[in-house]
Amino acid sequence: MVVVALGGWVLRALAFFDRAGPLAYAMDYDEGVYFSAASLLLRGDLPYRDFIFVHPPGALLLWAPGAALTLGLDAATAYGVTRYLAATVGALCVFLAGRVAWRAWGPLAGCVAALAYAAYPEAALVERGAFLEPLLNVLCLGFANLWLTAEPPSRARRIGAGVLLGLAVSVKLPGGLWLVAALLARPWKESWRDGLTLALVAFATFAVVVGPLAALAPSEFFRDVIAFQALRPSDGEQDRWLRLHDILHERRLGEVVLALVGLGVACVHAFRAPTPSPVS
Repeated sequence: MVVVALGGWVLRALAFFDRAGPLAYAMDYDEGVYFSAASLLLRGDLPYRDFIFVHPPGALLLWAPGAALTLGLDAATAYGVTRYLAATVGALCVFLAGRVAWRAWGPLAGCVAALAYAAYPEAALVERGAFLEPLLNVLCLGFANLWLTAEPPSRARRIGAGVLLGLAVSVKLPGGLWLVAALLARPWKESWRDGLTLALVAFATFAVVVGPLAALAPSEFFRDVIAFQALRPSDGEQDRWLRLHDILHERRLGEVVLALVGLGVACVHAFRAPTPSPVS
């Protein structure tokens, strides 16, 4: 899987192998917003209070190492280095996705999962810059590696998983859906204490990351992060059927089929009655 992860990095960074370097690759509007916002935060300008930012502030803190380079280097160089960092985060996502499947179903499943993630078009595109999704993906996959174990997770694993999940929600609110999935992944009667610990640690992490900045401008935080997202108008194609067709575009068909097959196999194994061991 390390080889697949390195291949995933090359696939992402290949767009930067130009005489002009990583800046030759087209810049997305959102990428520029997130990098600029992280740079502003390092200079003392706070989101919500000093400028509009329509997500929780976790991404600004996590992309801060790349943005911090602007304090000693020119902005163009710092921006280019951050793009390489994003490709590295993508390679780590490839490895973590494969590791989850490897531990559950064996080496073949792990390699297939890693290859599917590495070659997934949207993942490869977004993991070339300072977007929210690379951070969200790596945090959620790291959480899955800690939480989805054959045996009940240890206390250290529960705390680590909660921290990663809380950070994921502090990057993008839909990361909270992983908490629902985590609570459903284990029989409640056997693991309700584990689930409670996970939820409490995740909430505490979210509060530590988001709370101070939200407290400085509570009304602006609610307006930007909650109200705007709740009332956000449709973006792009308005027709639902055309949007569904785009979601199920043929370039995603292979991954969709693999995911459905994997889900079916997992359901069969989950609901199959255990075979009694022979008595000697």
